[in-house]
Amino acid sequence: MILDFDAGNTRIKWRVVREQGVDVLDSGAFNFNSNDELKYELKNIYQSFKNICYIRVASVRGGQFDQLFCQACFSQFNVRAKFAEVKTKGFVIEPAYDDPTQLGVDRWLSMLAAYTVCRKSCAVVSLGSALTLDLVDDKGSHLGGYILPGIRSMQQVLGYTTHAVKVDTLNCDGDIAPGKSTVTCVRNGLSLMLKSFIYEAVALAEFSPPVSIFASGGDAGFLSRQLFDRQELKIEVYCNLVFEGLAIAVPLP
Repeated sequence: MILDFDAGNTRIKWRVVREQGVDVLDSGAFNFNSNDELKYELKNIYQSFKNICYIRVASVRGGQFDQLFCQACFSQFNVRAKFAEVKTKGFVIEPAYDDPTQLGVDRWLSMLAAYTVCRKSCAVVSLGSALTLDLVDDKGSHLGGYILPGIRSMQQVLGYTTHAVKVDTLNCDGDIAPGKSTVTCVRNGLSLMLKSFIYEAVALAEFSPPVSIFASGGDAGFLSRQLFDRQELKIEVYCNLVFEGLAIAVPLP
């Protein structure tokens, strides 16, 4: 069995898959606050899956965390974790960055998975603690991307920096009409911002419609609700896009 980890900025997601095929046997997520908490979570996974023979990791945390995580995995499973790295050769996606090591591995893996699915130009959007958008052309070349604060991060900033603008939940329905209350002003404003951002980015890339937009991250469903009305945009929501890219980038030996 294979144990995959996606160590993002906020949470660490995991899944267990069979060595043959992509059948997901179990999955989950946990927050990382201490070494003891990490050991506890790994032990819980081990209780259910003692026959882990391969561990793959996509981590944006780097440095000390990666070393600590590798040691914890070996201690619990007696398996050396394999960490995905952004590659400039040997894979279909060619990073646009002058220094590819600065490109988040989660973004690269998501592009790799998305292009493997569609084999044509596409936009890859991740909506989590950060909002990222990357553009890939027909040949698999990365044209570049954008990084913004995540939707919920923007909402929270309003609450921190203003006295009266408080929105507890983010149940947006895609309405972009001018708001008639503080709540609808915030929600509709975020909807308008997200729609405009996606449309303009795709327009600048001059992709031929319909354009496939691969959405992932905790707020990916929010994106699909915002763009359902545009026929020239084809929304694909993939909850496990990073994992799918991880399986391509770190294949079994």
